[in-house]
Formats: sequence, C-alpha cells, structure tokens
Amino acid sequence: MSEDNSYSKRWQRDGAVHVPGLLKPECLPELRKMAEWCLSRWNLHNPETGKPGLTEDLDNIFHINRPEYFESRPDLLRLLLETAAHPDILRILAEILGSPPIFRHTTLWKNPLDKNADGSWHRDSQFLTKTELEEKKLIENANTTSFRSIQVQIALVSNDDVEVVPGSHLRWDSDEEYRIRRQDDYRNSSSHDMPGAFRIAMKPGDAAFFSSFGLHRGRYLQDNYRRTLMFTYGQLGNELRHEYFTNQPWFLTENYLVGLSPEACAFYQHFIDTHKDDWIEWEKQGVKIVL
Repeated sequence: MSEDNSYSKRWQRDGAVHVPGLLKPECLPELRKMAEWCLSRWNLHNPETGKPGLTEDLDNIFHINRPEYFESRPDLLRLLLETAAHPDILRILAEILGSPPIFRHTTLWKNPLDKNADGSWHRDSQFLTKTELEEKKLIENANTTSFRSIQVQIALVSNDDVEVVPGSHLRWDSDEEYRIRRQDDYRNSSSHDMPGAFRIAMKPGDAAFFSSFGLHRGRYLQDNYRRTLMFTYGQLGNELRHEYFTNQPWFLTENYLVGLSPEACAFYQHFIDTHKDDWIEWEKQGVKIVL
C-alpha cells in the first residue's frame, strides 16, 4: 500500500490506511497504564457476564469505556474517551468518509492466556446479515450511501497481528477468496494462502484505519504480548441501530462526560442523541442486548 497520496485516495484504493506515529510518544505510558488497569478490573469481574474475565481467556474486551472499570480512576476513563475523540483521528475519518464520523464502540485487544490462533479471514458484514445475497448488497451499499464502518487500531506496543486484503472493501470475494473465507462451512478460513494479503506492522503510537467490510483477520498468540486499542466509528447520519455495539446506556449516567474537553463532549453528544431513545426504551422493556 503506497504512502504517497491523501488519506481519502489511499482509503478509496485500499480500504486501509497506516498512519505512523499518530499518537505522540509521551501519550503512550498513560494509555498503557489505562489498558492494564481496565484489564485487571475485567480479570476480576466482567460486568457483561458477572464472572471473572480471567476464566474466559478471550483475546479482546468489548466496551472498555464502561464506567464499572474506572470507578476509582475516572482520570483513566477521561483519557480513554479523549483518545477516541482525538482531533487527528476525527480529521482523518472525516477525510475518508467525506462527512463527520460518529462514535460506535471501544475494544481492547490483548494476547490470550492459553491459545495460539492465526485468526479467521472474514468480513464483519457476514455477522450482520443472514444470507450471502444480503451480505453482497450490504457491501455494495457500504461503498455508496449506506452504512459505513471504520475500525481504527492503535498500537500501544509493537505488533503486526492485523492482516487485510487491500481493495477488497470495494467488491465481493474472488473465487479463491470465497473458498478461504466461506466455503466448506468456513473450514479454510485460517489459511495462509489468501491472495494479496498484507500484514500491517505497527509501532507504538501507530494507527491503522481499515474497513470492517473488507477481508481481514487478526492473529492471537499467547506469547506475543499485545495491547491494542480499537475504536470503531460510523458515518454521521448513516448509523446502524438496535445492536450490541451501540448499546451503551452508561452514556446517560450523570457525570459520565464530566472533565472532557468541549470538543470531545460535542463528539459524543451526537452518539447519545442518536441512540438515547433506544436505550431508554430497551430499559423500560427489560431488553438485554448481547453479542
């Protein structure tokens, strides 16, 4: 993937943009502290399950901006939220999208404790649709005027655990891509033979913007220490609703945004305004939104 042109052109061509040194080195120690703090709380108690996260041996933690993780360290929650609303991230997203981004959710990627997996090639679109025809239509629309999702991974330590197929966000699978991703009940999805695969090598502070609808995968190795923040964004005005990742009613908690910059508060207010009615209605009805 060439680095010699604008973010928007690189995105249009590749569906992925590597931005070296997006975060300054002096920001990283506190972000690593925040990640370890969140992980230590999750190990003791995963608020989504009520069980110690340590017993689940996952390779990621969704919704690390839950206030339960930061009850005694609100300063670390503010750091996390300010980072997800970082002006440089939002500027690049706006250039890629051609309009303002909207927040969706947070994730912390970590190395698992007791497994090694190369990861499965996938498109997130396959988890949002019931049939291949629906998925094809979603991918087609994602490149026109419908919902678009961008994942931004920020390395807190060096890693090269993300692979993408540049340009695959614009089209359906080739025959060989389909064989690897979906054929034979996903039996081949961990293949190392994906045509055109590109591994993104990141140093601390680097960011990788990539389309969740393009072909991609992660790698999960117990001895490969990993701490990667992932922020997911949509396009303002074209947000998906009624789903697990946007179900964050804690944004309505008193003082949740206290201490944030006015710019960050304004950014999250778009997210709140988009989803608060659903959160309130779901709470009234006792609806539990789970992954």
